[in-house]
Amino acid sequence: MTKQLPVKPSLEHLANQAKDILKAHKSGDVSICARLKTLNRLAKMSDAQILGSDLALADAQFVLAMEYGFKSWNEMKKHVESAPPGKPFGRMDDLLRLSNRSIEVLLRDIDNDDLPVLLTKITPELYKRIWKNMAQNPRDRVMKHWKETGAITADAIDAVHNKVLGIANKLADELDTSGESGGENTMNAWETGLASELEKKPAGHRTAAELAPIFVELAKVARREGLIAMDGFVDNHISDELMKLGMRMMIDGTDMAELTSILKAKKTTMVQAYERRLEMIIAGVEGIGTGLNPALMEEKCKAFLG
Repeated sequence: MTKQLPVKPSLEHLANQAKDILKAHKSGDVSICARLKTLNRLAKMSDAQILGSDLALADAQFVLAMEYGFKSWNEMKKHVESAPPGKPFGRMDDLLRLSNRSIEVLLRDIDNDDLPVLLTKITPELYKRIWKNMAQNPRDRVMKHWKETGAITADAIDAVHNKVLGIANKLADELDTSGESGGENTMNAWETGLASELEKKPAGHRTAAELAPIFVELAKVARREGLIAMDGFVDNHISDELMKLGMRMMIDGTDMAELTSILKAKKTTMVQAYERRLEMIIAGVEGIGTGLNPALMEEKCKAFLG
């Protein structure tokens, strides 16, 4: 996996890292050999052969630059020296430092029309992270755009990439740069805990008071990991019909006003159905108590099913 430069990279610090690679080679440190195989001339050598080969500082600098995703030391040096002060995101791969939650926050500020262009020419690793944290509705729009639109020019791609980096830098203070791995471990922990809790008593069988802590935990997950992190959990562990519908539409990126309207309409339908059921129970018990003919009981119950 490509290493990520710090938010404020120091050329001096990077130069010292390259010197450390050179020192490790000169000291016979076998652990450095895997990294040195980035050099074509050393790629097929054994560890002993690599440690016995000559290595210059320029070689170590090249290895380090490749690890950070650059083609050469000079390219990385130019990137560090040209990075605007106070702007941590100078190139698209800098976005890999963002947590899943922060990628989701960033996507909310990007125009829908720019999303297909954004995804057209980026590294596979960044593409995977962005696609993973994109809601279903924007995904569908992207796929539709790709099917209906021809080739996208390099100028258009550069313009959108610069716009996205500008948004990221504007939001820099709000974005978490802890990366992906920590979030994934946390997600596994919260999912296991909540799933275990809902196995004891499903959401559909809980009172309002018993549902409250479930919503609190899900709110924590949404703020920490983003809505997409709850995707599979909602489908597999939420049994309440209204809650499941709402969570699914929210994760899929449904407009919040539209989502609320749909849920309220669904609630009205569910309440009416529940009231009819209760009224039928009352009528049924009354009919049994008065010795109502079974045929008439059937007709009486059918009246509540209309």
